[in-house]
Amino acid sequence: MPVRRSLVLASVVILGLAFAAGCAEVASPVVTGIEIPLIQPGAGDTVYRLTATFEIRRPDGTFLTVDGGGPDAAVTVELDPGFHQLRVMDGWTLERSLDAGTTFAAVDAILGSPNPTFVRVIPNLIVNPRLQFLVREATGSIAISFGVVDPPAQLSGDVRFVEAPDPAYAAYVNTAVDMEIWFTTNGQQISVDQDGTCGRLYDSFINALQLFNDGPGQLAALSTDFSGEYFANRGSFAEFRFGLSARAALTVDQNNCPADDFFFADGSTVEIVVDTVVVLRATLNSLLYFPGALTSTN
Repeated sequence: MPVRRSLVLASVVILGLAFAAGCAEVASPVVTGIEIPLIQPGAGDTVYRLTATFEIRRPDGTFLTVDGGGPDAAVTVELDPGFHQLRVMDGWTLERSLDAGTTFAAVDAILGSPNPTFVRVIPNLIVNPRLQFLVREATGSIAISFGVVDPPAQLSGDVRFVEAPDPAYAAYVNTAVDMEIWFTTNGQQISVDQDGTCGRLYDSFINALQLFNDGPGQLAALSTDFSGEYFANRGSFAEFRFGLSARAALTVDQNNCPADDFFFADGSTVEIVVDTVVVLRATLNSLLYFPGALTSTN
């Protein structure tokens, strides 16, 4: 299938118009396919550039490799109509320019969208798949989605493993790992139980997990399975299950419900599930929540 690149000929402002995430627009030389964005304008003179190799799995099971390197704003791929899988291959880099694209430097980032992600190709349209990246810095974090820039929320904690029902993970017993969960808040909802207990529910589709100080090294290899869409994936996906916390320090609103504000919790039980089987049980020693951008509250 032909692969075409759209060259950067105008200013960053023009690029912003071409990168409406999740949109479908009338095609010009390619009438049916996808356009993968590679450049994202930020605030002021800031520009982000993605360099990556992409793998597309067609509906018939065949694969197409797409080169996303170079100075182009996007790469356009002609595809047949139907559901395709788009994967960002290992080795990608995200760079940032502070001088309107004159010079770039790599930034510390993780992929926060599902990988692979499903893309439905529609006849006579060019579809723009949405790629979400979370950029971490000492002064804070932002989410780069090639269409939207929002600060993500963050959960920071550490878990101590107490039991390994699967002997393959026995090396983790009596050890601890640190974890960071980064996510964007799609929306929030207040729930009230019959006994008056009030809770705040977070809806998130873009998220990523990082594990640190993983001595045995087995969980770090699974961390990408938790990134993108839902952490509580079912079926063949890895899964983190958190129980109720024993203690929590948080702020409440005027209705005595949890506010979207910093909180601390500990004492929760944690289970790690792989292929629907519990492989590790742990205790959450501490969990800190740092709120991000709020898009809607009910």
